[in-house]
Amino acid sequence: MADPLHDKSYEIFRLMLIDARIARDLQQVELAELLKKPQSYVSKSESGVRRVDFAEFMSFAAALDIDIGEFSNQYRLKVANISPDQIQSATIPRPRKVMKKRVE
Repeated sequence: MADPLHDKSYEIFRLMLIDARIARDLQQVELAELLKKPQSYVSKSESGVRRVDFAEFMSFAAALDIDIGEFSNQYRLKVANISPDQIQSATIPRPRKVMKKRVE
């Protein structure tokens, strides 16, 4: 399984976050102040060292005044233009079988 931090669809997401910050004419340190986080948090999020979850994305969106619907639409269009082998499978893993204890 491909590393989810480095698959093509996540790279598109990261680059879109970087573009949003630059479009607001903010340095990483300025965004970090808005997020009440250290600059390294923004740097690691943008570089792919750490993965941004949904709640964190909502904080980024608020700080960068991102229209979430528009961001989502742009993301879908960009992801649609990459080949399927570049995207990590989004399938939900199957639950593991639970072995019942034998009663003797």
